[in-house]
Amino acid sequence: MDIAPGRTFAPDLYKFGNRIQDWAASCIELIPHERFVIVGCSVGGSCALEIMRLAPDRVAGAVLIGTKARHDPDPEALSVSQNTVENEGVAGAWERYWKPLFEQNSDVEVVQIAQEIALAQSNTALISGLKSFHTRESREDVVRESTVPIQIVTGDRDELPGIDYSRRLVRLSKRAQLHIFKNCGHYVPMMQPTKLNRLIANTIAVASGR
Repeated sequence: MDIAPGRTFAPDLYKFGNRIQDWAASCIELIPHERFVIVGCSVGGSCALEIMRLAPDRVAGAVLIGTKARHDPDPEALSVSQNTVENEGVAGAWERYWKPLFEQNSDVEVVQIAQEIALAQSNTALISGLKSFHTRESREDVVRESTVPIQIVTGDRDELPGIDYSRRLVRLSKRAQLHIFKNCGHYVPMMQPTKLNRLIANTIAVASGR
């Protein structure tokens, strides 16, 4: 938020419904500027790709962190994850799905902060997020067709989607660059925020012609 004070938008995506397309459309409506750089991590990266599809002329650049553009629908996975939230609550879902995405040597304090953020979500909000994630469409075509700079970011210990898939996205793109953050799992923004912020600031500068 400090990189571009007063010009940064970080909405709560869950409130926009249970479809990635609705998340993206709502985000676009929030941004008054004609052109913008979009940053998304994990399912936020999926939303970023959907924004790039819906408003390609407005996106000046993108930073996609731990993002998988290809998706094969798995109704059973959605059903199991939704049942976990309904039966075990957010705490149970945290232990099963999100805590393991922190690599083993993660800073204990950072993991605690992440847990607090997770537990602050309602069951309804989390299920909305799960539905959006599991029902999203493949968007590798968006990466392939985009002509703007795309920064692909992955932790070297992230398996979702991981280094190999991130390299695939770079090969698909006309202008993508790969950034591998060492000693880092899925949640790069929480584990290495200073380094990531430098990359975001540089992306904004390039997109702005500075």
